[in-house]
Amino acid sequence: MLKLALEEDREDFVRMCKNFFDKSPFKGMTFARTGIDAVFSTHLVDKTQAIVILYNVDGKNVGMIAGIASSPLFAEEAIASELAWWVDEDYRNNRESSKLIYAFEDWAVRVGAYGSSLASIKGFSPEGVIKFYERLGYVEQENNYLKVF
Repeated sequence: MLKLALEEDREDFVRMCKNFFDKSPFKGMTFARTGIDAVFSTHLVDKTQAIVILYNVDGKNVGMIAGIASSPLFAEEAIASELAWWVDEDYRNNRESSKLIYAFEDWAVRVGAYGSSLASIKGFSPEGVIKFYERLGYVEQENNYLKVF
């Protein structure tokens, strides 16, 4: 089942963000929960600016999607941007876990976003995620490059 995160879900959200971080290209950086707590707290008070949706199985939070709605530098309309999408490994590759994306899109429509943006991290995202995004109607718009110092 999907649910909106409540205060009592904060530590589960942090755990999943840490799992995401540990597998990501950013794992060489110092993990900090400042941004995690900021997005979570914004979600609790203003769901038009940020959202945290959880995937819960038998009372256990096993997945999440988090995002924000903000305007690009050059436009008035908001874009709903996914910040992190995580499902614990034992609960992946099923229809229920993919419903996190549909719930995120529903939120984007409800807050009046122009569109939604999903990310795929090269070498990190599960096999097939790009094809999944394309089946949902997403079209690649840009590539990001990272140089580590």
